[in-house]
Amino acid sequence: MQAKEEVIDQKAHDTNIMQSEKVVGTESPAHASLLSCWTVMAKTMIGVGLLGLSCATAYCGWVLGIFLLFVAGAAAMFTLHLLNCMIMQSDKRHVSFYSVAEKHAPWSRWIVDVAIAIKSLGVGTAYFQVYGTQMTSFILSMAPGIEANTMSRFTLRALVILGGLLIMIPVCFRKSVSKTAIINVCGIVGITYIVILGIVYTDVDYSVVGTSMWPLGTFPQIASKIPIFIFTFTCHQNMFLVGEDMKDRTRRKLDTVALLAELVGLCLFFPSLICPYLTYGGYVKSNFLESMNANKLINQDVAVLCGGLALAIAEISAYPLQLFPCRKSTMVLVTRGQELSVSLEKKLRRILTAVILAVTCLISIFVENLGITLSLVGIIGSNTICYIMPTFLYCKAFDRKNISDRSSRFKWYASAAVCCISTLLLPICLVAIIYTTINGAPLALANGTSGGSLSTAAPPSAFDLDSYED
Repeated sequence: MQAKEEVIDQKAHDTNIMQSEKVVGTESPAHASLLSCWTVMAKTMIGVGLLGLSCATAYCGWVLGIFLLFVAGAAAMFTLHLLNCMIMQSDKRHVSFYSVAEKHAPWSRWIVDVAIAIKSLGVGTAYFQVYGTQMTSFILSMAPGIEANTMSRFTLRALVILGGLLIMIPVCFRKSVSKTAIINVCGIVGITYIVILGIVYTDVDYSVVGTSMWPLGTFPQIASKIPIFIFTFTCHQNMFLVGEDMKDRTRRKLDTVALLAELVGLCLFFPSLICPYLTYGGYVKSNFLESMNANKLINQDVAVLCGGLALAIAEISAYPLQLFPCRKSTMVLVTRGQELSVSLEKKLRRILTAVILAVTCLISIFVENLGITLSLVGIIGSNTICYIMPTFLYCKAFDRKNISDRSSRFKWYASAAVCCISTLLLPICLVAIIYTTINGAPLALANGTSGGSLSTAAPPSAFDLDSYED
C-alpha cells in the first residue's frame, strides 16, 4: 500500500506541479524558439552580479579576480551541460530539479526547492531594491526640489517601488517564462549600456590608490567575495523551464542556448571587472555605478544619469525571471506533489504570486542596502543551485559503474570534484561573510600602479564623500 501511494504521489507531481505551472488538461505544446530560450537564460544571468565584480577584484587583485571569473564561468557552463544531460535522459517533457531528485535521491528533493525559493526571492528583492534606489536618484537629479519641498526620499522611493510593482504585475501573473522575450531583450540592452558606460568613463589616472596585481584583502575578506563570482553566472534555476518550453528540444540545442548565454554574459562581465577597478582602484563600490555617481566630475553627465535609469529598467525587467522559479518551487513545497484541480491550481498560483510580490515590495521599501543579503544568497542559494545540486544529481543519475567510454567517465569524476569543492566552499564562505560583517575590517589599499605598497590614502577630492559611504 505504501509503495502504491508513493507511485500515485509521484504521478500527481509529474502531471501537475512539474508542468511548468500549466493548467492540468489544457497544456499547450512546446513552442519556444532558440532566441526566446536564450533571452530567458541570458537575462536570468546578466544582472546585479556584474555590478560587484570590480569591488570583489579590489580585494582579490587582478590575477585572482580574473582567475575566479573564468573558473566560475567554466564551472557554470559545465553544470548547465549536466542539467541538459538529465533533461534529455528523461522520457517526459516536464523535468525539474524536484523530479530528478525524487527519482535518484528522494531525500534531497526538498533541499532543491528550498534553495531555489530562497535564492530567487532574495535576488528578486535585490532587483527591486536596486530599481528603487536608481530610479529615485534619477528623479531627484532631474527635480532636486522634490526632497526639500514635497516629500522625503524614503516616501519617494516607496512610491517608485510601488509603481514598479504595478507595472510588472501583468508579466508576473503569466504562466510561462518564455512569454517574456521582449522584456528580456530590453533588460539585456539596459545592462549592456551600463557596461559601455563603465568602459567609456574609464580613467586610469583618476584613482590615487591604483590597483594591485595580487590580493590585498585578508583570507576572510577574499572568501566573502567569492560568492559574487558564483552569483554572477547563476541562471540554472531556469534551465529546466527552458527545456520544457523549447520546441523540438535536443541536447545540442540546449547546450547551444546555455553556451551563448554564458559567452554573452562573459563579454559583459569582463569589462565590468576591469574598467571600474582601473578608474577607482580600491575605492570602487559594490555597485560601480554608485562610484560614478559619487564622482563630481561626471555625475551630472547626461550619459551617467541615463545609466542609472537604464539600470533601473534592466533590474525590474529581470524580476519575473526570479518570480517564476520561486513560485514554482513554493508550489511544490506547499502541495507536496499533490494533484490539484484546474481551478485550485489557478487560485494557488495567483495567491503565491501576490504573496511573493508583497514580500519583495515590503523588504525593498524598508531595506535599501542588501549587500550582505546578496552575499548570503550567493553562497547559500546560487552555490547550491549552480554547482552542488547539478553535480550531485548527475552523479546519482548516471551510475559510474555503467559508464564505459572514457569521456563520460571523466565527466562523472569532474562532477564529483566540483560537488566536493562547492560543498566545502559553503561553510568557509558563510563563516567569512559573518566574520567580515561583524568585524568590518577595511581594505588595505595600494598606492600607485599594480603591485603598489599598502596604504590607507584618502579618496580623490572629486569624490562626494557623503554619498560615498558604503
